[in-house]
Amino acid sequence: MKKLPSLFGDSVERGRTVDTRITGAEKRYSWWFDNPLDWERPARTLYITGWCVNRRGEDIRGIRARIGRQKFFGNYGIQRKDVAAALGPIAVERSGFAIAVPLPPGKSHVVIEVQEADRVWRPIAIEDTLGAPNKDSKPPIDAKYFIPNPGANPRIEFWIDQPSIWSRKARYLRVSGWCVAISGSEVTQVRARVRQKTFQARFGTVRPDIGLLFNNRPGTLRSGFSLDAIVPPGRSQFIIEARSGEGPWETFFIHPVRGPIFRGQFDEQQEIVGDYALWIKRYDRLQRDDIRRIRKQIAQFPDSPLISVLLPVYNSNLKWLRRAIRSVQNQLYSRWELCIVDDASTERKVWQLLLRYARRDPRIRVMRRAQNGHISAASNDALSMAKGDFVALLDHDDELAPTALYFVALAFNEDPKLQLLYSDEDKLDSRSRR
Repeated sequence: MKKLPSLFGDSVERGRTVDTRITGAEKRYSWWFDNPLDWERPARTLYITGWCVNRRGEDIRGIRARIGRQKFFGNYGIQRKDVAAALGPIAVERSGFAIAVPLPPGKSHVVIEVQEADRVWRPIAIEDTLGAPNKDSKPPIDAKYFIPNPGANPRIEFWIDQPSIWSRKARYLRVSGWCVAISGSEVTQVRARVRQKTFQARFGTVRPDIGLLFNNRPGTLRSGFSLDAIVPPGRSQFIIEARSGEGPWETFFIHPVRGPIFRGQFDEQQEIVGDYALWIKRYDRLQRDDIRRIRKQIAQFPDSPLISVLLPVYNSNLKWLRRAIRSVQNQLYSRWELCIVDDASTERKVWQLLLRYARRDPRIRVMRRAQNGHISAASNDALSMAKGDFVALLDHDDELAPTALYFVALAFNEDPKLQLLYSDEDKLDSRSRR
């Protein structure tokens, strides 16, 4: 939908110039503002969201808002499947934008401008707004979308999972997320640059969620990355780049960072924010006293339900399969049975391994299918073996935390009417790092 708001200029002549350019923009672009619904509603920060496409199909590279000579850059390229479905050939799926504009007190005239490959900024709308420093402003969508990224690359889609908030000062920075090439060759490496130093990322972490999001496009399943960087004193640009094979490094993310000049300017607690490994070490390590208290509580449970863990396997990697089975054996809650079905694996060592575990632990029961029936058939066969009060599902390359079944039993004891429990999960790399 086209939009031509009222015009307010610093002078009549200037107003006529902007008026003419916006009128011309109607022939070049289609756009819509989802937010704000009321431009003149007093606000401390004006959050502008919507979509914009070029009617000729040319790429839009950037979007910004302007108040006089002050410029506020936004993010262009947010996924908008609704726009692509509605507009057809002229639309692009990633045509959404988000701009955060801190408003000065009183009345202001906000001009919205877009930029194409020719680097010319063209106004598409001008709106009358009212700034009120004491009025709280809340973004209508995730605040991350409003962080401007001058390094945006139309070939690369990405997300930064952490840090979720870029602190004002940090000497050590841990960054993780995912990165996918939506055109051309798939990404094979990721790195960060701060001034003259580079920090190579650990790239290739399995991200099933991203594989699903992009319909298993090549390079999407193993698209996760993480890196640790040292920020030098003072102001710097934190640049993240991707590379395909032996090709050039391509920038896709830029964000300002500040390193403390003096050590005493920050404390340890602030510095470890986002360091999951350190958080685990401090808060998620079972001590002897923890284990003793948990076992004492288990012994006092009014009800100790038998939990049947269903494990379908097929040509499993023996390393991961051993760890999956041992993770069940290491449960602090011991009233479980492990029902394993071998879905006619062609690797003989798989069945031999299962037989050895079954002989050593009577709580492990195994069955071998005569023909391959895939995961549903194998899971149903495991279910038919189960004698427990409840069942739990486990993949052949998953691991249970030692307290997993304890927390399940605890929840059922606290509320016997529960019928279904869901647990979240961590990702593990090849060295068992969460």
